[in-house]
Amino acid sequence: MREDATQLLRQAAGCGLLLLGMSGFLLPLIPSIPFLLAGAALLGPTHPLVRPWHARLLAWAPLGYMRARFLTNSTSASRKS
Repeated sequence: MREDATQLLRQAAGCGLLLLGMSGFLLPLIPSIPFLLAGAALLGPTHPLVRPWHARLLAWAPLGYMRARFLTNSTSASRKS
């Protein structure tokens, strides 16, 4: 029973943070990105609202990491020559 209450509280807080982050796009005083990231982290990749974002992030992140690593290696190699 305690795990169910914790899970419900976590989902409520995550959805609240996502709503606060979305309202940050309209209201200039509320930062949207930190609230969106915190809400997504609380909900986790198993929640239907976050699952599409999580899949896109996993598909995009390795490519971005490899590009950054390639650029870092190529610029350091060109400096040595």
